[in-house]
Amino acid sequence: MVDRVLVGKRSTNEFGLFVSKAGFDVTTALESNLLLSTNTSTLQIVDKGVVSPLISEQALVLPDVGFKPFVILNCARYQIGLRYTSNTLAYFRRFSDRGASLNANLYYYVTNLPWG
Repeated sequence: MVDRVLVGKRSTNEFGLFVSKAGFDVTTALESNLLLSTNTSTLQIVDKGVVSPLISEQALVLPDVGFKPFVILNCARYQIGLRYTSNTLAYFRRFSDRGASLNANLYYYVTNLPWG
């Protein structure tokens, strides 16, 4: 079993609090294999928008950040799913309807954090 949590100095000479993904040694893991690092730049929104009207499935072109970015979704009326087909393309899918009186706009926020 590998070490996954560290408070202190990593092999990269960084000091801080670090938590690695399962199977990765926290002392040597790449930044992309860390779940938490106090040295990572803060969460940033790199793109945002509103989709209206929201049809059952539609494409979202993502900014090229070199990986599949984590996307925050918010829609009062529908449950929403997101399926990635590449680092720069994903599809929204509308699921259950929570009620016609609710706002049907989908608000999305693309972050600088990798998905998965």
